[in-house]
Amino acid sequence: MNCKNIVVRAGVPQPSGALVQAAYAAGLPVLFSANAFAKSNQGEFFGFNLKAAQNIPADLDAALDSAGYVAAVRYGDYRWTTEQYYSLVASRKWAWHAAMDYCVEPPVASSLVVRLMRLEATATGYLRCCNEARKRGLPLPMPVLQGWYPEDYRRCADMLAIQDWPAMVGIGSVCRRNVGGIDGIESVIEALDRVLPSHVQFHLFGVKSGAMREMGGHHRFVSIDSMAWDFAMRMEHRTGRTQSMRAAAMINWQAKQVDIEPKDWVHRVLREHIDHDVKPRRKPVEQVVHETVANWYAENLLADHGYRESNRMAREQAEMLCMQLKTFGRDYIADSTDAVDMAVLQALSEHHAA
Repeated sequence: MNCKNIVVRAGVPQPSGALVQAAYAAGLPVLFSANAFAKSNQGEFFGFNLKAAQNIPADLDAALDSAGYVAAVRYGDYRWTTEQYYSLVASRKWAWHAAMDYCVEPPVASSLVVRLMRLEATATGYLRCCNEARKRGLPLPMPVLQGWYPEDYRRCADMLAIQDWPAMVGIGSVCRRNVGGIDGIESVIEALDRVLPSHVQFHLFGVKSGAMREMGGHHRFVSIDSMAWDFAMRMEHRTGRTQSMRAAAMINWQAKQVDIEPKDWVHRVLREHIDHDVKPRRKPVEQVVHETVANWYAENLLADHGYRESNRMAREQAEMLCMQLKTFGRDYIADSTDAVDMAVLQALSEHHAA
């Protein structure tokens, strides 16, 4: 048994040239980041190079990612609009294209309120992408489920409010984490396996060989992508790299991935199911505050003010409220007329009464 039934996409950092030619000649499935087509100068975005996308061989098995991680780490948010992204989507026939999502790795989402705001933004981004795809008569985007803990991913699945789930969804924020543990990839897959329709299968963004070996036997695990081949090449040859060397590394990496022998999958029993007779622990006050603030800003400001500004205000107000409550108690905000303060006060009252 090996991983030949799993589609292993090589991440290709350039939209043309030797790497694309090598992938095409070898019949490799690939993934392009939208960022590879971005025309920019000193970080300022000037549109997509649509001609480069159109010039990719039509029968190359190529998928398109929205570049959400790059957007978060380098720029704080997407530099392009949904409409601009869909001009790139429309430039050629992709195997699939991912919705514009918001990753939640700890360096990007260091607090609960930010993590929740990014889940809300992922749901909003998916809806906008679906609307734009329908308007243009294009295939709907592949939904991307985001989170850090298993409950985040379940929450994200609920937020997307999908009536008819597609055959495949993307699982984000799994590139830089362990396979095992309460926040490991295995726990995420198990949690989603319990709540998603049985026909839905998973593309895991950026997972490594270890995940293939441990989880390649799971019936939902059907597709991955990775740029690990290029990172390894750059580490091994810090100088003197040629495009032909990179192309050979890409092809060899892909061949090694599909030859991995996965372990038989044994369903893990999540802690929440072991302790199903134990009364759930009361949420900490800080968690109630963060959840309430994130929900209020998502419902009232996110659509009109965008992610960056809504997230900044939500983070600042959540931190301020937590400090005030810790120092002065609930009475400090009891007479406030601020809508967020009032929402938090009500949530705390219901939490205390529960």
